[in-house]
Order: sequence, then structure tokens, then C-alpha cells
Amino acid sequence: MILHLTRMYAIRKTRDEFRSNQKVSDPSVIEQLIKKAEDNLELIKRQVLIGHILNFNDGL
Repeated sequence: MILHLTRMYAIRKTRDEFRSNQKVSDPSVIEQLIKKAEDNLELIKRQVLIGHILNFNDGL
């Protein structure tokens, strides 16, 4: 359940961010947005990893 919620949050967040920034044309702002997106991706990966660990431990 937690993994599903994390997945849905990530999809919604990504879609919303792209829509809100689709008209940005300044290369330096685009670079900052890409860095922010990469940081968010790493955060989501950590959340999924923790979710997998917790699900594995629940099965023991």
C-alpha cells in the first residue's frame, strides 16, 4: 500500500511540476529545475527502498 501511494505521489508531483514549468525558457532556470528534479528523484528512490525494507520485515 505504501509503495502504491509513493508511486502515485511521484507521478502526480512530476506531472504538476512539468505543467507549471513548461513555459520556462531561461537556460539557468531550466538547469536549476533539472537539479531539483534529480534531487526529488533520489528522494523518491530512498522512499521506495525504505518501503521495500519495511514490507520485507513485515513478512518475517
